[in-house]
Amino acid sequence: MRFAEITSIAESNIIEGPSDDDMVEALTTILNHELKSADNSADMGDNKISFVELVHTMRNLGHVIDFGSFKQIYDMTPSIQNLIKNFDKDFITLNTEEEIDIDVSDEANIDEPSQNTVDTMAKRALKKRT
Repeated sequence: MRFAEITSIAESNIIEGPSDDDMVEALTTILNHELKSADNSADMGDNKISFVELVHTMRNLGHVIDFGSFKQIYDMTPSIQNLIKNFDKDFITLNTEEEIDIDVSDEANIDEPSQNTVDTMAKRALKKRT
């Protein structure tokens, strides 16, 4: 690519602003990076990123994004939907393989379905022995 071509592309981005495709690509790249970082982390809870942090990162890349435009991009882009488990105005929860440990000593957690299944099976097995 010649210098003149690069300059004309840069000028068009400055005058017209980056395209929507550029914004989706930048958002996908950021989310992929955060997802890989969360998967490689040993700390629990690293699968959440602040929405403010995402807005700041996108602004550094030359893209202005707010919650409404993020939701619109999310609804229209299946590749981004695959990267995100859940989101709200404060946090984006990435779709990692992170499991949440349930503290069964706390009575508030007894209603967890998977834990109740195990408890029921154990009680049934105990009844058969006695």
